[in-house]
Amino acid sequence: LPDGTPGVLGPRTGDGATPDVLDVGETWIIPVSFVVSQARIDQSATDPSQVDLVNTVAVSIPGVGTQTATAQTRIVATPAFTVTKVVDRATISAPGPLNYVITVHNTGNIGLTGIAAIDTLPGGAPTPLSGPSGDGGTPGVLDVGETWVFNTALNVSQSQIDAGAPLINSVDVSATEAPTPRQATASTTIDSAPALRVSKIVDRSSTAVPERLTYTITATNTGNRSLASVALADTLSNGGAATIGTPQESLPGGQAGIIDVGESWTWTATYDVTQNDIDAGAAITNTAAITTNLTPSE
Repeated sequence: LPDGTPGVLGPRTGDGATPDVLDVGETWIIPVSFVVSQARIDQSATDPSQVDLVNTVAVSIPGVGTQTATAQTRIVATPAFTVTKVVDRATISAPGPLNYVITVHNTGNIGLTGIAAIDTLPGGAPTPLSGPSGDGGTPGVLDVGETWVFNTALNVSQSQIDAGAPLINSVDVSATEAPTPRQATASTTIDSAPALRVSKIVDRSSTAVPERLTYTITATNTGNRSLASVALADTLSNGGAATIGTPQESLPGGQAGIIDVGESWTWTATYDVTQNDIDAGAAITNTAAITTNLTPSE
């Protein structure tokens, strides 16, 4: 047999004339079988001596001699596998975790060794994988038909929410027998909702003499993205100009010059009412408008 062991011959057929005599013109058929193991198929991928299954039979007839015949079967090793990757959230709107599941399935006809999975986070940094689970056959070998599952996670930062770009996580998987990497990706989109609420109050609802009016202007980031390039435009209906102070930030430890998510900025503005304003008798209306890199004020 191909593994060097003697084969067990089955019952012959065709001995139809003189029993146990190969009569003139007679043909005997004697079956023998060999079970090809998965280990032999696996070995054929790396050991050329295991590629061909050669079976040799020797038939001896007294007074005639011995003749041999061989039959050969070639093992065709086909390493193949698939890779899929899924994420638990298709969209995200605030900092938090994304959990990924990577599945590697052996679709070929040989076991795969040296499985290497390289996972790349959004931004290009590699991340470690946990697992695999599912290695229930030969330890360390992705057996034929077997599926391995890896896991990893990404903690989405506010800066990634601010950037607004889709979060694409990719994995490259290769094996010794299939060195060309297979890639799979999973994508999560940022649900971008920038918003700014602006309020304004004045310390006096009416005035009858020249005096100072003090305005308090508050801008609150009510969206999910940080707001930069903050600009305050303050106008008076009488054409005058208010004196505007430096904004006070409710989160002094936040990003400098940026209204962070949930943060409020407060300005104080003053205007000194003149006698001309009193004489004119018209209401003094102060309007504040705040713009940022993402949204005008609400």
